[in-house]
Amino acid sequence: MGSARSSQVAREKAAEVEREQMTARKQRELKRKQELYEAQLRALKGQYESERDAILRDLDDEQNRIRTAADQRREMARLRKADDGMQIDENGARKARKGAAR
Repeated sequence: MGSARSSQVAREKAAEVEREQMTARKQRELKRKQELYEAQLRALKGQYESERDAILRDLDDEQNRIRTAADQRREMARLRKADDGMQIDENGARKARKGAAR
């Protein structure tokens, strides 16, 4: 084999090694980006779940406050005997019974 041919083979081999190294770097970079993406996704999911749980607790608390207020209104109406000829709604409001005049 002549020196020109040996030189060509060496250049081709060097180019092949460089391509393999670049491919390996790109694969590592892709893997790193995938891991970063998955970590960010887990963080966002955790943040969402935390915020969702807080909102659901707030909604539940509000529903409990509404129920408690309605129960208290009904109890106050009952204690005042406000139901003479009246019925009490779920929210504590009075309404005329059927057949009763106001």
